[in-house]
This record gives sequence, C-alpha cells and structure tokens, in this order.
Amino acid sequence: MPIKDILKKSYQAIAIRDYETAEKLVLDLINLDPDKSGSYLLLGNIYTKTGQNEKAIYNFQKSIELDRKSTRLNSSHIPLSRMPSSA
Repeated sequence: MPIKDILKKSYQAIAIRDYETAEKLVLDLINLDPDKSGSYLLLGNIYTKTGQNEKAIYNFQKSIELDRKSTRLNSSHIPLSRMPSSA
C-alpha cells in the first residue's frame, strides 16, 4: 500500500478514535520510512490520546531529533549563488 494511503487510513482511524489501528498504521509508516519526523509526531499524538505518556515523549523527542537533522542537512546545501557576497 502506498505511503499516502497508509497515512490517510491512519488519520481516518484517529478521527473515529480507533487508536489501536492508527498506531499499527503509523508503525507501518515508520517501518517504510524511518527518517520521517512527522510519523513520530503522529505516533506521539496517538500515545498521548491513549495515556501512554512515556511512549509519547519518546516519539516527540525522536521527531524533534529527526527534524533537526533534516534542517541541518538542508541548510548545508545552500547553492553558492544564494550565498551572500563578501564585497
């Protein structure tokens, strides 16, 4: 199943408060692409809704860590034409 379909189904499960299904779907997303910070954020939200606060905190921290890593990688690839001149 394509990632976008899994994501859509996870949001649908959350909307009807089927957190068990939503958790399984988001874990599938993480298995398919473990570097997507948004999946960990979504999983943290699911764990918050179900009172699993330790798991929520872990996943929020993982999301932040991946987001910071992604930001560092993206900012290190600024094209030279966009660099300020030293004039």
